[in-house]
Amino acid sequence: MDEATLVIGGCTVVIIVLVIAIILGSRHHVKKAAFKPVFRKMDDGSLCMEFLNFGGIQKERTRRFYEEYAVGKTVSYQGIIYEITQIKEVTYETLAKKYNIKMVVYLRQA
Repeated sequence: MDEATLVIGGCTVVIIVLVIAIILGSRHHVKKAAFKPVFRKMDDGSLCMEFLNFGGIQKERTRRFYEEYAVGKTVSYQGIIYEITQIKEVTYETLAKKYNIKMVVYLRQA
């Protein structure tokens, strides 16, 4: 083997190790940022919260969400206390033609 073959082989191994590290790191990375709701008034006057960017490899984030926003818990919006009555996972298509999941949390005044 000549020196060029060894260098190319070494670079290939380094690139493969880096790609594996990135994949494993992204699978185990848990986004610890707070959830940011968008509040919406429904046609019937009730209120709901929407949270974007769930699904795929974000199972840990989804688990944290269900711990923080469980049915029966209360949230405050504009000085009024609301109780969580229902949580739905809604699939939607993004501009990049990817499917993503948003959480829709239905509320009623407590």
